[in-house]
Amino acid sequence: MLKRSAPESPEQPAKRHRPNTLPYITRLSDELLLRIASFLHINDLASCQRVSKRFQRIACDGQIWKALFYARFVRPRASRIPGLTRAPPSSLHYSSRNSRWLQDEGLARATGTKWKELYRLRHNWNRGSCSVSQIIIAENIPLPPPIPPLMIRGLVFTVDSTSGLRVWRLEHKGIPVIGLDLYQGSLEFERYGIPTALAIDEDSDVKQAVNVAVGFENGGFGLYQLDIATGPLPKLTFEYSYAGPAPSAGNSSSQGLMITSMAYCSPYLLTMSSSQLFTVYRFSRSADKGCSSTEEDVNKDISISDGRMMHAPKILSSLRSHTVWPPLSLSLRRSAQKSMIASIVYAFPLYISGWSVGIQELRFTGDADTVVESRVATAVPLGFTPFGKTTSGGLSPVGSLAPPIEGGGGIRSGSKSQRNIKNDIPLAQPSSISYTHPYLLASHADNTLTLYMVKSNAASLSIESGQRLWGHTSSVSTAQVSGRGKAVSLSKRGSELRVWELEGGISERRRLNASVKVEPQVSRQTDVRSHWSVDDMGWLGGFDEEKVVVLREQDEGRRALIVYDFTL
Repeated sequence: MLKRSAPESPEQPAKRHRPNTLPYITRLSDELLLRIASFLHINDLASCQRVSKRFQRIACDGQIWKALFYARFVRPRASRIPGLTRAPPSSLHYSSRNSRWLQDEGLARATGTKWKELYRLRHNWNRGSCSVSQIIIAENIPLPPPIPPLMIRGLVFTVDSTSGLRVWRLEHKGIPVIGLDLYQGSLEFERYGIPTALAIDEDSDVKQAVNVAVGFENGGFGLYQLDIATGPLPKLTFEYSYAGPAPSAGNSSSQGLMITSMAYCSPYLLTMSSSQLFTVYRFSRSADKGCSSTEEDVNKDISISDGRMMHAPKILSSLRSHTVWPPLSLSLRRSAQKSMIASIVYAFPLYISGWSVGIQELRFTGDADTVVESRVATAVPLGFTPFGKTTSGGLSPVGSLAPPIEGGGGIRSGSKSQRNIKNDIPLAQPSSISYTHPYLLASHADNTLTLYMVKSNAASLSIESGQRLWGHTSSVSTAQVSGRGKAVSLSKRGSELRVWELEGGISERRRLNASVKVEPQVSRQTDVRSHWSVDDMGWLGGFDEEKVVVLREQDEGRRALIVYDFTL
């Protein structure tokens, strides 16, 4: 039999009073807590942020994350650069005044730098962790071969004959900031044809405007300008058009004049045609607005835009080659002596087996527009010299870029110099070449890349032996490298994207861990990879400190920009 429980007492037990005392650590001043937090591990700092608002403020202090940023991302780089390893040990440790920040010197001196966010950004790059999104730029329309997009200042530039020149701001989720019809004024479709190349001014990073050059299939080009200083909505304007050089004698057509690659650094423009004709132009703009053109000027094909007068470009040098093979890479940069250096990087086969790379540099003075020097270097120590020599007139005549494969200066059968790689393995023909001084990066169809270091100064030009890089599991179609040694490579079908840290070269110990595969963090709602197939083609559009842009194309005429964002 169950017994009835006793009735509950109407009186509730008294609550136990806890002493109103705070932990001893909370009695410390903020200065002492900051000093203690500076010795904590990053995981412990993350835990402190969840304790209280006061601890969150202390754990997010900028000076703490600045020291962590230096210890993880700056000091290891400094220890790999030749010359800095012999520096005093105190200069490689963090301090507010004496630390060596290398290319991050601007961030260290700038006020308001968000060091915690910057640390997280570099951490995501090292892990290959990012978010991925898709921007449709063309759908269900027949399109000519794509022109890889270009990226600068968080803006992506795309061009095609149907939609013209468009600028995309990645934060706008698929809505172009502005677009402009390519064919304006004397730039007509019947005269110029479809666009075939795109280039951005190398000096646009330090200007309030972005200058853009578009090359066309007839050998002409047009110049456009995006004014960023106009506010949230930039202004894109047409600046200038040039119909291209006149066809050679006996050939009245423009066949072979199609521009396939360009490099732009105002006021210089370097172009390459489909017949491997390399031309360096220089523009001159009148200082006065609204000036009138004379009859002599009209015959020189002057173009007027917005009251400004730009004369027809002056051809500084023209080179032609019959002994180099694609891919090629063009670049323009300013030297410390305030001269302009035009660089042409190319591939060529060796005598028995394998391939190598070479570079030709043209130096121009800024005031006289004369070719100061033309020199050639290859990754094999043979001491080749260019055919084109500087004449008294200041222009280089049409000559050969690459050394002859046969005859004087050629590679002899059985010569040990045929190997231009440290592990003595013949290189396959490069699938792409990217050059940003001093890094020269070539990708190959055998799942590898090759890194060359270019040494260029007033006295000499040379290319060090290549370093083979492994990491990809399929054929590498394209790769790009920046001036600070960060590189991004893409497999042929766009299924594998890798990030490389190549600053200072690659040692034997770092070679196997020099890259990381990008693994986007996606959900079912945002997984854009579900719309791709293995037959879709991909082209690397560019990258900056936060994002990587890839252009993908499907068979049904659909093109999209795939954006990898490392700021998640």
